[in-house]
Amino acid sequence: MQYRTVRSPRPRRTADLIPITLITGPPGTGKTKLMRRIAAETMCQAAWEARIGISAPLYDDGLFTAPRRDVVIVDLPKKQAEQQLFALLCQQVGAPFDKDARAAFGRAVERHRIRWVFVDEIQFINFDGQIGKYVHDGFKSLQNMGVRVVLTGHDMRQQLAAQRSGAREAARVQSEARWMLIELEPYRRSTKGEITEWRKLLQRIEQRIRLRGHEPGEAVLSSEFEEYLWVSTLGYMSHVSTLVSGAINVAAATADQRITRKILDLVAVEKRAQDGRAQRLQLWDAGRFSFRQRWR
Repeated sequence: MQYRTVRSPRPRRTADLIPITLITGPPGTGKTKLMRRIAAETMCQAAWEARIGISAPLYDDGLFTAPRRDVVIVDLPKKQAEQQLFALLCQQVGAPFDKDARAAFGRAVERHRIRWVFVDEIQFINFDGQIGKYVHDGFKSLQNMGVRVVLTGHDMRQQLAAQRSGAREAARVQSEARWMLIELEPYRRSTKGEITEWRKLLQRIEQRIRLRGHEPGEAVLSSEFEEYLWVSTLGYMSHVSTLVSGAINVAAATADQRITRKILDLVAVEKRAQDGRAQRLQLWDAGRFSFRQRWR
């Protein structure tokens, strides 16, 4: 909902300054999942615009015609040296680049009519060094070209606030004035409102379950296993996805094709929630588990 409050870039050549979106928060809160969902919706939107003929025309300089690439997505695999981020972006669209990869990608934006750039794992950028200033400046240049930039990274507010060098701090302040932060947190389950939101999430998930042992839309997750799922995942979205998907796959191979406590116990989640999971479930089974306690 926060993301959609900002307009999308229009399919035209003139610049349309749009804030950079930074999706941040602790690992496991669903940042990458949210970014990829937004990217998928964006690609569908761009394809529809091309279909009905409202997108900008293809680039043609008489020598070659550049294919349109409205959306570009990259995952940073490790800590990045200067130029590597924009070199990766160039590689995604097959654009040639030299020592100045940032300028090369700027030319690619014009040729390929790029309107959205999605970058995952941005925490691998050292924003307190020369690389950070270079990346800040590069993102600002993309904004000035009318490109919407969407970033995801772990606990980025703290990383940006930790910058100490004066020039880098100035770049950060200038950039953040153009940034919109969306901070994700694990789902909580200690108040009436938090319980309602948690159940709504599970209801949306269970509407997509297709197993012979469950009626369509049956409240198996939001009712029968609502508390169990929170105790097992601590409300982390990625852990919920792992646990439910794994349980569905196991249940599909059984005669009953029904999700049970036994099946859920067999499926492991990521380390953050798996560590101590057995002990938490023992407390819950004994009626001594507190949802108000900060477990992590």
